[in-house]
Amino acid sequence: MRLELNSELLLFFSTLFVLTSWALAKLIHSKKVVIAGSSFLGALVMPAFAPGHGEIVALLPNAALFAIPNAFTWGLGLFFLVVNFICLIILLSWVSRKIQQ
Repeated sequence: MRLELNSELLLFFSTLFVLTSWALAKLIHSKKVVIAGSSFLGALVMPAFAPGHGEIVALLPNAALFAIPNAFTWGLGLFFLVVNFICLIILLSWVSRKIQQ
């Protein structure tokens, strides 16, 4: 397995994820909106796994797939965006229930 790291995009989306999560939590009182917004940006930060030259390539962040003008990579990026989004929705909903109790 090989890791492809785009550090500029990772730093940008990680900072955007933290700032947006903090701002949404402070300004919006709907827990569902905060979780959905945080999950969307978090899904762009999480890695995607793609086949490449006989091995699996971990692309970090997932947003790097959208920087390439190719339909296959965009489809792969959308697939992992949805998968990561669903995982984060479930995780953040579970954590918010545990904190509230």
